[in-house]
Amino acid sequence: MTNCPLVEYLDGYKVSLSAVEGLTCADTWLLDLRDWERFNATCTKLREFHWVVAPFGDPYFRVFGEYVKPQLKKLSFGVGIHWNWRWYFHDKSEAAGEINGDWDKQAFCARSGYGNLATDAKAALKGCPMLDELQIQLYHPNDIYPLFDSGDGVPLTRELVDHEMINAEVFGDPFCEALASYCHFLSHFSIVEVAEEFNTEDISPIQAFTDRGLMALSRLKYLQSLDLRSVNCSGEGVLGFLNSLSSDFTGNRTFEIRIGGIPHESRLKFYDVVKELLVKIAQASDLPCADRKFVLRLENVSYSSPYAVTRDYSASFFRELERLMTRVKAAHPSLRQHVVTMERNDTLFTRMNFMRVAEFGLYSVNADPRIYAEWEDWGGCLSSEGITMANREADDNEPSPVESRHMYCSGYDSYDGYDYYM
Repeated sequence: MTNCPLVEYLDGYKVSLSAVEGLTCADTWLLDLRDWERFNATCTKLREFHWVVAPFGDPYFRVFGEYVKPQLKKLSFGVGIHWNWRWYFHDKSEAAGEINGDWDKQAFCARSGYGNLATDAKAALKGCPMLDELQIQLYHPNDIYPLFDSGDGVPLTRELVDHEMINAEVFGDPFCEALASYCHFLSHFSIVEVAEEFNTEDISPIQAFTDRGLMALSRLKYLQSLDLRSVNCSGEGVLGFLNSLSSDFTGNRTFEIRIGGIPHESRLKFYDVVKELLVKIAQASDLPCADRKFVLRLENVSYSSPYAVTRDYSASFFRELERLMTRVKAAHPSLRQHVVTMERNDTLFTRMNFMRVAEFGLYSVNADPRIYAEWEDWGGCLSSEGITMANREADDNEPSPVESRHMYCSGYDSYDGYDYYM
């Protein structure tokens, strides 16, 4: 640190960083708070930083924020599966205080302000005023089961955690408000689920991320892309977000927001959000977002879970959806609407017996057509002058929508995944 004050990239960790079956990294910095402060005071020229190597704790967030890094463009939050709080507290526990006598039996963090009990990640944002990209990587405990090789049937080992590493609720409204206050030039923001295919039935919304958080993000003048795992927003909040975006930025914007999940009460959340969004749009005489270049993709987290809606509810929903989409088309012809289903059907608005709705899309005619071209180029995609519907019932040998989103998290373009599950 002392000899390299001008260092811009510390990328050695990338050699072992993986987000395939969980967030893993062999490189960990068991720094005490004093060394962490020296690092932050010295290395102010950093251009990117991934928290997977550093202690995920409130004192460390605050120190990071106290020392401004004017060139930092990319920041990632995450805790690696291999992070060992037991050894950290034993060897570098000065900031955490006296350790317990049974430290050697503690496999996970059980101390206020650290790991799953950390609450102040937003404090780090103060130190990166020129931030361009922020990524938050989450994962959760899941059932451990063997993965069999398709060739010889030998079980493959899989590393999975059995306890929560991060409390997702810390990335709620206050975090978004801090982001809007400190990072005015942010253009890309994502909260993703690492290895989501292992948790398709266990994802719960970030309850602390509400319409208030969306409205805070709308203050980011240069925001171009937003990718959110399940959050607790409403249809009215989504529309308020779209309408409040700055008109000073004239480029294309893409927004992916996931809705629903567990508990059981969340199974209708996606449907309620879509209906409320369409009602508010149909009622609006002045709709600023209609003149912007945006593509919105709302995804139903509950469509493949035990909490999926019944066939009767689905039929009723589609009847109402037809009416609302028709109203929106008549009121705002510059908007396009898209529905993705997971059951087969032959016509656009007849024989509506789908069990599941996977996605709802809304975009303006002003948006770059290359962004949403995949929606309209599918074979079998049904169209009705501004309203399209596509079936995405995957074959057994094709990746699921969740797996395709996982491909995106690993570096694929967000819209390239569509071809995999037409």
